[in-house]
Amino acid sequence: MSGIMQQLKTDHRNIARLLVTLEQQMDVVHEERSADFDLMLDIMIYMTQYPDHTHHPMEDLMFEKLIAQDDSAGEIVARLEREHEGLADKGGRFLEMLRHVVDGALVERDALEEAGRDYIAFLRSHMEIEDRKSTRLN
Repeated sequence: MSGIMQQLKTDHRNIARLLVTLEQQMDVVHEERSADFDLMLDIMIYMTQYPDHTHHPMEDLMFEKLIAQDDSAGEIVARLEREHEGLADKGGRFLEMLRHVVDGALVERDALEEAGRDYIAFLRSHMEIEDRKSTRLN
Protein backbone atom coordinates (compact mmCIF):
# COMPACT_ATOMS: atom_id res chain seq x y z
CA MET A 1 0.00 0.00 0.00
CA SER A 2 1.33 3.41 -0.91
CA GLY A 3 2.24 5.99 1.69
CA ILE A 4 -0.63 8.20 0.54
CA MET A 5 -3.16 5.39 0.86
CA GLN A 6 -1.86 4.53 4.33
CA GLN A 7 -2.09 8.17 5.41
CA LEU A 8 -5.65 8.46 4.08
CA LYS A 9 -6.68 5.33 5.97
CA THR A 10 -5.06 6.68 9.14
CA ASP A 11 -6.79 10.02 8.65
CA HIS A 12 -10.17 8.33 8.23
CA ARG A 13 -9.67 6.28 11.40
CA ASN A 14 -8.72 9.41 13.34
CA ILE A 15 -11.60 11.41 11.88
CA ALA A 16 -14.00 8.58 12.77
CA ARG A 17 -12.80 8.77 16.38
CA LEU A 18 -13.36 12.52 16.43
CA LEU A 19 -16.85 12.02 15.01
CA VAL A 20 -17.63 9.62 17.87
CA THR A 21 -16.56 12.29 20.35
CA LEU A 22 -18.66 14.92 18.57
CA GLU A 23 -21.62 12.57 18.53
CA GLN A 24 -21.26 11.91 22.26
CA GLN A 25 -21.25 15.64 22.87
CA MET A 26 -24.32 16.06 20.65
CA ASP A 27 -26.07 13.47 22.83
CA VAL A 28 -25.23 15.64 25.85
CA VAL A 29 -26.65 18.68 24.02
CA HIS A 30 -29.81 16.70 23.20
CA GLU A 31 -30.23 15.72 26.85
CA GLU A 32 -29.94 19.42 27.73
CA ARG A 33 -26.90 18.81 29.88
CA SER A 34 -23.71 20.86 29.79
CA ALA A 35 -21.68 19.81 26.76
CA ASP A 36 -17.97 20.49 26.36
CA PHE A 37 -18.32 23.20 23.73
CA ASP A 38 -14.63 24.10 23.88
CA LEU A 39 -13.74 20.52 22.95
CA MET A 40 -16.32 20.51 20.17
CA LEU A 41 -14.94 23.81 18.86
CA ASP A 42 -11.38 22.48 18.88
CA ILE A 43 -12.47 19.38 16.97
CA MET A 44 -14.32 21.43 14.38
CA ILE A 45 -11.41 23.83 13.91
CA TYR A 46 -9.27 20.80 13.10
CA MET A 47 -11.99 19.22 10.94
CA THR A 48 -12.43 22.36 8.85
CA GLN A 49 -8.74 23.12 8.40
CA TYR A 50 -6.81 19.86 8.04
CA PRO A 51 -8.95 18.31 5.28
CA ASP A 52 -8.75 21.28 2.92
CA HIS A 53 -5.02 21.81 3.35
CA THR A 54 -3.71 18.26 3.61
CA HIS A 55 -6.22 15.41 3.38
CA HIS A 56 -8.23 16.39 0.29
CA PRO A 57 -5.15 17.12 -1.87
CA MET A 58 -3.96 13.58 -1.08
CA GLU A 59 -7.39 12.25 -2.03
CA ASP A 60 -7.17 14.15 -5.30
CA LEU A 61 -4.07 12.09 -6.11
CA MET A 62 -5.97 8.92 -5.25
CA PHE A 63 -8.88 10.04 -7.46
CA GLU A 64 -6.53 10.60 -10.41
CA LYS A 65 -5.10 7.12 -9.97
CA LEU A 66 -8.57 5.61 -9.69
CA ILE A 67 -9.73 7.26 -12.92
CA ALA A 68 -6.52 6.13 -14.67
CA GLN A 69 -7.30 2.52 -13.67
CA ASP A 70 -11.05 2.71 -14.28
CA ASP A 71 -12.40 5.42 -16.55
CA SER A 72 -15.94 4.67 -15.35
CA ALA A 73 -14.93 6.06 -11.94
CA GLY A 74 -15.27 9.64 -13.19
CA GLU A 75 -18.86 9.98 -12.00
CA ILE A 76 -18.16 8.85 -8.44
CA VAL A 77 -15.03 11.00 -8.28
CA ALA A 78 -17.06 14.03 -9.36
CA ARG A 79 -19.59 13.24 -6.63
CA LEU A 80 -16.88 12.94 -3.98
CA GLU A 81 -15.34 16.23 -5.07
CA ARG A 82 -18.76 17.94 -4.82
CA GLU A 83 -19.20 16.41 -1.39
CA HIS A 84 -15.89 17.96 -0.30
CA GLU A 85 -17.49 21.33 -0.99
CA GLY A 86 -20.61 20.31 0.92
CA LEU A 87 -18.49 19.19 3.86
CA ALA A 88 -16.74 22.55 3.91
CA ASP A 89 -20.11 24.34 3.98
CA LYS A 90 -21.65 22.10 6.63
CA GLY A 91 -18.49 22.12 8.73
CA GLY A 92 -18.16 25.89 8.48
CA ARG A 93 -21.78 26.41 9.54
CA PHE A 94 -21.42 24.10 12.55
CA LEU A 95 -18.07 25.68 13.47
CA GLU A 96 -19.59 29.17 13.47
CA MET A 97 -22.43 28.03 15.70
CA LEU A 98 -19.94 26.54 18.15
CA ARG A 99 -17.89 29.75 18.11
CA HIS A 100 -21.00 31.70 19.03
CA VAL A 101 -21.79 29.32 21.89
CA VAL A 102 -18.23 29.50 23.25
CA ASP A 103 -18.33 33.30 22.95
CA GLY A 104 -21.46 33.35 25.11
CA ALA A 105 -24.05 34.01 22.42
CA LEU A 106 -27.41 32.30 22.51
CA VAL A 107 -27.75 29.57 19.91
CA GLU A 108 -30.91 27.54 19.53
CA ARG A 109 -30.20 24.07 20.89
CA ASP A 110 -32.20 22.30 18.18
CA ALA A 111 -30.43 24.21 15.39
CA LEU A 112 -27.02 23.40 16.89
CA GLU A 113 -27.90 19.73 17.26
CA GLU A 114 -29.28 19.55 13.72
CA ALA A 115 -26.16 21.18 12.25
CA GLY A 116 -23.85 18.90 14.23
CA ARG A 117 -25.67 15.68 13.47
CA ASP A 118 -26.04 16.61 9.79
CA TYR A 119 -22.29 17.22 9.53
CA ILE A 120 -21.45 13.96 11.33
CA ALA A 121 -23.78 11.85 9.17
CA PHE A 122 -22.67 13.49 5.93
CA LEU A 123 -18.97 13.02 6.70
CA ARG A 124 -19.44 9.39 7.74
CA SER A 125 -21.32 8.61 4.54
CA HIS A 126 -18.68 10.39 2.48
CA MET A 127 -15.79 8.50 4.09
CA GLU A 128 -17.57 5.16 3.60
CA ILE A 129 -17.81 5.81 -0.14
CA GLU A 130 -14.16 6.88 -0.31
CA ASP A 131 -13.04 3.83 1.64
CA ARG A 132 -15.01 1.47 -0.64
CA LYS A 133 -13.61 3.08 -3.77
CA SER A 134 -10.06 3.18 -2.47
CA THR A 135 -10.01 -0.60 -2.05
CA ARG A 136 -9.74 -0.77 -5.86
CA LEU A 137 -6.31 0.82 -5.57
CA ASN A 138 -4.79 -1.61 -3.09
